[in-house]
Amino acid sequence: MVLSGSRLYFFRSNDSQPALSIQTIVPLRAGVAIVDAAYKKYPHVFRILAGDGSQVLIKAPDDDAVAEWMARINCAAAFKTTEVERRTDGSQPESKQRVQLLEEKLAALDEDLNAIDDRLERSLRLFKQLVAMVPLTRHGRTKAVQYASATRERLKELYMSEQRLTCYKDVLELDLNIEYEISGCSPFSPL
Repeated sequence: MVLSGSRLYFFRSNDSQPALSIQTIVPLRAGVAIVDAAYKKYPHVFRILAGDGSQVLIKAPDDDAVAEWMARINCAAAFKTTEVERRTDGSQPESKQRVQLLEEKLAALDEDLNAIDDRLERSLRLFKQLVAMVPLTRHGRTKAVQYASATRERLKELYMSEQRLTCYKDVLELDLNIEYEISGCSPFSPL
């Protein structure tokens, strides 16, 4: 497995060819790496949710490797998705513009997270109401089950979106703190 830019490459070698061949390419734009608490088959496994909807399970040798790979993947995904260029060294001349850009992106992420939280709250309330319903007719029960299933799927999607945006926000906040240190700006001083 090789992380290059905003893509994750998986290679396979076989006995007939000594060279490695690319087996899978996972685009990381709008993607995120998460620990899936529901997955119990193997230890040290994390899930990559790619922006194109595909999912990949990755098994690492230990918890430290899981944390390191997740951090690198999430960092690459956050910068690619938010369209913020990664810092190549600590001496960028446009540090103040970068600080301003990061602050704008973080404000937009906060707005998106607040909207998702509201939608999560409403969907969860609806799901609880649907589960508590006791329809009197068979048709009513069927409809209630259908709506509950659709709401459960919407809850899953909203939760994954919340995880994704929270990850991006964490990465950009860390980068912004580094920019504050480099530029000598404080979060409360005007640019």
